[in-house]
Amino acid sequence: MLSGKRPAPAAPANKKAAPTKSGASKKVNGAGRPETSRAIEPPEDVEPAEMSLEEIETRLGSIIQADTVSQLKSAVWKERLEAISSLKEQVEGLQNLDQSVEILIRLLCAIPGWNEKNVQVQQQVIEVITYLASTASKFPKKCVVLCLLGISERVADIKTRALAMKCLTAFHGSSGSRICF
Repeated sequence: MLSGKRPAPAAPANKKAAPTKSGASKKVNGAGRPETSRAIEPPEDVEPAEMSLEEIETRLGSIIQADTVSQLKSAVWKERLEAISSLKEQVEGLQNLDQSVEILIRLLCAIPGWNEKNVQVQQQVIEVITYLASTASKFPKKCVVLCLLGISERVADIKTRALAMKCLTAFHGSSGSRICF
């Protein structure tokens, strides 16, 4: 070493040592991540279970009139518009809103659904969902998950943008700071 010449194995060892150090630092960073995730509470199960339309209709029971649900399925847009207006009035008149929020959201996601072509019906659906999100004392995260894709698509449409943004704001207000969009 004192001769000024480097030993031959020392040079490759240094090259190998550099990747080992970066790999070691990656392991340290990787090891640090699980520790921080352990400190945070595990997330709630917000994944909604699948539910058929028949199940939704049976669970609705006496909450919504049967003719309103059948009109929501109609191929005539005027009947669907009338039905969603009727549904909105019925929802506003409910006493036990907290108990029926999830089933009402599931109904609106199924019929008329997010593929509704009539803008007036879309707007009424968004208004009902916004009403549910803003007035229910407990609005489940599952409901937000059910609606999020459809509402976010409505933000892109100029005709429904304002109502969709208001609905997203109601989602954020109802869930507190637990959900960020």
